[in-house]
Amino acid sequence: MKKNGELPDDMPFNPHKTYKNTGWRGWRHFLGTLKMMSFHKAQNYVLNQAEIETIEELIEWLKSENRPLNFPEEPHTFYEQWTNAREFLQIRDSNKMTYAESKQYIQSLQFRNEREAIQWLKSDERPEELPVDPHIFYSKEWEGWNIYLGLIPTVENLFERIFKKDTNDITLDIQEIDHAEELMSSDEYNW
Repeated sequence: MKKNGELPDDMPFNPHKTYKNTGWRGWRHFLGTLKMMSFHKAQNYVLNQAEIETIEELIEWLKSENRPLNFPEEPHTFYEQWTNAREFLQIRDSNKMTYAESKQYIQSLQFRNEREAIQWLKSDERPEELPVDPHIFYSKEWEGWNIYLGLIPTVENLFERIFKKDTNDITLDIQEIDHAEELMSSDEYNW
């Protein structure tokens, strides 16, 4: 608010009325003063009161009006204790692939970009063991779509890709070489 008591041009005088039918969730939510549930209270709420049992149910519930105001919309980024949705829901016998297995599988399909991969993940072609939303399911291990899809080579796989190139293919991708030089000169790796 301006010092003279005037509101900014883009702020309504009565936000509770202006946003009533478009997502108004209360003054504390609007002002950002709402205290969020602790990790353990949130987990207990989801398991015992909301009775959510699957990751798919959790994803839908987080988007719904049933989620309490003091439950974060993106718990995987809000809570430091968050490891992954499987552990949050205490799913013990998951039939889903590990992050490493899913990454290896998805890279074998050689998608050209994130959009193509997401479209396939939502299709009936996706095996049940592979989560629909890997960036949420594997949130703590997640390195980004490009790495997950194998589009940005890491030091570990870069040399493998260069040295396993077909001997008839004498061209090396200049971007791969540039990226390798960047990685080798970074502080992250000791050479």
